[in-house]
Amino acid sequence: MQRQVPAMAAPPPMPRSRPIGVTILAILTILIGIGLLLLGLLLVALGGITGLFGAPMFGLPIAAIGGLILLVGILMLVSGFGLLKLRMWAWWLAIIAFVLGAVSSILSASYPTAVIEVLLIVYLIVVRKHFS
Repeated sequence: MQRQVPAMAAPPPMPRSRPIGVTILAILTILIGIGLLLLGLLLVALGGITGLFGAPMFGLPIAAIGGLILLVGILMLVSGFGLLKLRMWAWWLAIIAFVLGAVSSILSASYPTAVIEVLLIVYLIVVRKHFS
């Protein structure tokens, strides 16, 4: 009589490790997102107050700019939390945000900021294998 050897189950997959640089970048992205969110809310409120007190020609642009900053803040928050969870969509969102930031910095002649944005893009490309 031959003895049956139970089939070995496949070992569970190894958990992905998050590089410390991605963690730092994610936390900074979340903090920047919170700051932009608060700034956007402040500008929207300021634009509304300015419009209420008889200066709608100033209030509307201030509120519109505040709305855009609010939207960018929300995107930064979402991207930061996605980076913490090593989500590929967050990687793409961060790449897009940093490319737009670099272009904006170059157009506004803020070259040191543009260099930092490009270095962040390079870093994200290097650590891409950690994202699913």
